[in-house]
This record gives sequence, C-alpha cells and structure tokens, in this order.
Amino acid sequence: MTPWILLFLLVPAYTLENWPSLSSILTVVQRSHRDVSKDVPNDQIGTFGVSLGTQLFARKDYSPDALVDFRNLLNVGTQTLMVDLYWNGATQIWQLCPAPYPANTTYTDDTIRLEWKGKTYNCDPSLTMALMVKSMVSYFGDTNNVLLVNIINLIINLKEIDFSTSNNGTVASKGDLSKYIPQTGSINTYGNSTLVDTFAEFGTLAFTPLDQDIFNGLRDDSFYNISGTSTPSVYYLAWLDLNRVAVRIAGNEVKDNWYSYNITETDKSVIFFPENPNAMMVASVTNETVLNECTTLLNNMGNIQTSQLVDMATKQHFKFILDDDTDSFNNDSYTRFISCGYSPILNAKEYSISNFTTGEDVRSQDLGAIINNFLARTFLLTELTDVDDEESMKAATRCVVFVSDLLSKVANCYNQYPYACQNISNPVDWFIGDDEREYFDAYSDACPEGYQFSVPHLLVELISMRNEIHKKNISYPVWVDINDITVNLCFVSGGPYANCPYQETVSKQKLVGLIAPSFVVGAVILVLMFLERFFRTNPIQTRRKTYWRRRVLEFNKLHEYEGVPS
Repeated sequence: MTPWILLFLLVPAYTLENWPSLSSILTVVQRSHRDVSKDVPNDQIGTFGVSLGTQLFARKDYSPDALVDFRNLLNVGTQTLMVDLYWNGATQIWQLCPAPYPANTTYTDDTIRLEWKGKTYNCDPSLTMALMVKSMVSYFGDTNNVLLVNIINLIINLKEIDFSTSNNGTVASKGDLSKYIPQTGSINTYGNSTLVDTFAEFGTLAFTPLDQDIFNGLRDDSFYNISGTSTPSVYYLAWLDLNRVAVRIAGNEVKDNWYSYNITETDKSVIFFPENPNAMMVASVTNETVLNECTTLLNNMGNIQTSQLVDMATKQHFKFILDDDTDSFNNDSYTRFISCGYSPILNAKEYSISNFTTGEDVRSQDLGAIINNFLARTFLLTELTDVDDEESMKAATRCVVFVSDLLSKVANCYNQYPYACQNISNPVDWFIGDDEREYFDAYSDACPEGYQFSVPHLLVELISMRNEIHKKNISYPVWVDINDITVNLCFVSGGPYANCPYQETVSKQKLVGLIAPSFVVGAVILVLMFLERFFRTNPIQTRRKTYWRRRVLEFNKLHEYEGVPS
C-alpha cells in the first residue's frame, strides 16, 4: 500500500462507527491504497497490524468464539497478524494456549481454566492454529475478486511451554510430563506435530521460500531489486500467482532439550525463517536505536542524502514496530512511526484514542474503538469531501494535493500549485516544480526530461519527496498525480484520462442507447403477431376450406334421400 494515500480522518462520518463494518469511504481508501502500489515490492508496503495474543485472546479467551472477531479483523483490512505459537513438549504438538492441558482433559471439553507459572488462562482444546488457518482460507475465498483481494503477513513467534521446575530450573522428567498428556481422544485434535502441517491448508495460497526462489529467477532487474532480495509485488502475488499469505517467523524461543522441536528442511521450504534473505524486522517502541533514527530522519528533512534513501528502499524489508502495555501507541507516535517507514502492530491491551465527539483523548480497552482510531490513521490522506458547490459545477474538481508533510486532500483541479515529478529510473529522486500550474498542465508537459508527474507509491518515496520539498523551501499545497475525475471515489494515477479499473463497462445512458433499437424492433414484432393472430387470412387454408365445402355439396346432391331411409 502506498503511504500517501488515504486517510487521516478527522470527522465522525468517516469512522468505523459500527465496527467491524467498514465505512464506504475507508473501503475506497484501502482499495486505492493497494492499487496505486500494486506494482512495487510487497516488502516495502505499509500495513495495519494486530497482535492476536493481546487484541483477541486476552479479550475472548483461547476459544472458538474468538474466531468471530478474528474474521472481523480480516474484514476491516488487517494485513499483518502476529500470533504466539507454543510447543507442548508433553504432547509433542503446536498449540495456541500458553499452558498445558491436564491428563483428564477431553477434546469435547469447553473452555478450561488453567493455572500455569503464576498466570491464568482460559483455553478450549478445540481452538488450534489449523482452525484459524481454515478461517483465513475461507476469507480468501470470499475476497478472491479484483475489489477485495489483498495480501496477509502472518507473523509467528515460536515459543514453548516451560516444563522446568520453578525452584531450580531443572528440566522435567518424562514422568512429570505424563501429567500433561490427555488420556481421552487423539492428541492430534489438540494441534499439529509439525509446523508444515499446522499451515498445510493454505496450500498454494501461501507464498513460500520456494516461490521466492522461482521469482528471483524470473524477475527483471530494476531499482527496487538492486539488493537482489526484493519480494514480488502485490500484483504478482495476488493477481498472477494467487498467493494471499506468507508465514514468517519473527523469533524462535524453543529451547534445545530432549522434548524440544527440531525445525526441518520441509518447514523451511514453506515458512520464512529469520535467516532468510528477506527476513523481516520487528522492532520494539522501546528500542533506542529505532527511536533515534526515526527522530533524526524527521528532523533532517531537506538534508537527507540520496544514498540513505537508496538503503531504505533496497536493504530494509518488512519493517514492523511493536508496542506494549508500558509504552503503547498514541495518535502522534503511531503516525510518526508510519512516516519513518514502519508498519505498526497493536500489542497493548489499552490505548489512548480520540473521542470524535469531544475531541479529547480517552483510555479504552474496547477493540472496536481501538480499530476505529488507528486503522484510518494508517492511510495518510485526509477528508474525501466534495469541493464547494460553486466549484463542483466545473468539469473536473477531484484532484489530490499534499497540504503538509503527512496530509493530503482533494482539491479543485483548476487551482494552481507546485507539482511533484519523479525520476523515471530512480524513484527516490524528485523534482518539485515551483512554477504553479493547474493539475492538467502539471500532467501534460511540466516535468523536465527524465521525470514524470507522479505520486509516492511507498513510504520511502514519500520521505524522498518531502525531503525535496523542504530542500527547495517550497510551500504546500503540492500537486501529485492522483484523481477521481473519471469515476467519483475511484482514485487513480496516470492523468485526467486514466480509467477506473472498477468502472461499469456500460453506463445507464449507453445502456438506453443500446437497448432502444432492440426494444423498438421487439415492439413491432409483438404488434405484427397480434394482428396476425386475429386478422390473418391464410390463402392456403382458405382454398382448402372452399374445396371441401364444394365436395360435400356435390356428394349430398348425388346421395340425397327424401323421408326416412328404410
């Protein structure tokens, strides 16, 4: 998804008031966000993410009931999901519940209250990672169309259930572990014994390291592939190869002991592990290095070197930032990390969010309210409102300008502003024209040779464009190549004549024009059928009736009898 696009919503009408139902505006936002960046590497695209441990299971328990909100998270556009997966050395399976089940547990049990290592968990044995995978496969089937298709990053933290004794940390014996092996039912119904089996139902929907190798052998060299490890684009994954999900391991905390899990080569062929060249980066909000780099970047606008921007575009993949209860995101920090090129993952139980009625920040643990607050802030374009009535009388009043470093809005295309031109061969090199022009002039012939009127497709491109604006000390607003001139609320790049990919092929007027001749012909045929039915005089039938009438009369004359025959 592209960072510039859409929206930092400031009015209640555009919020997800009845989560999990998306507002129509935000649906447009997400679709446009995806489409503008569909041809750039997937590892550079910003996403909205949640940690299921804190945002889902802490609220709904480890129960199949959590699957309802899990599907809701997918429906509203969550593209990064983080899950803690626990290795149970007693049963030798992977499970979602952080505690082992006692020996008297049966698969038919409902939610069980488990005390483990000083914590309490409510777990239902029937909720497995494989069941959640099945739910995702169902979602992929329901959204397998050009309007809704997207890519999901499934981030897994590999952990283990700690069976060491609490007093001296010694590893439990086999006898100790037998207390946590359920005696009734198949152990396999509690989870899967291998990682590859856990995610097997994804099948060809998953983009794997093997697919990555194939892609590296097929792709052409380009700017974003300088590092040699760039990932396919959203278009390549979702439209060409029909890959909707990638499973990525963030960390492995499973200890090396006699009941631990050994990662196999088969696991590595379908799951991305940290040693993979395209490994992601999951940083903490408390990481001083990340904080200092972000602050320096934002404070240094106008003086950032091109080499630094190239490094950001080619050597950093899947940059995620994770908060916690001690330092949770607020509106400012969330937006700041996005502007530094990170994709935030919500991991705290409580957040300070905006009350759109009073304008004040309030603390909330309500998942719907939290989603409302942060999902819209993932997209950095403001109100998609109509322009003034007087202006709306003109033919084209739906073009986009940046009004600040991180804020864009729809403006009258006839207004005159500076404009943004991107180097055709180097996307982090921008020219900002300070001779103010209308949108149409900016698109047609304003950019110097080697540049084209454009829009930032990635966060690094947005950073580089802002850097150039500050370097030349140009005042906002600044035109970028995005508009919905052709079809209202279908934002496209490529100038004023760019087609909306979702436009109906036949408009109402065209439809009337097409069916009118057929309608007239059909009406005439019906009239003729009516006349033929009631007023026809068929010559063949008329002659036939006359002939037989004459033959009957002749027969009667020859054989006519008087009186009653004896």
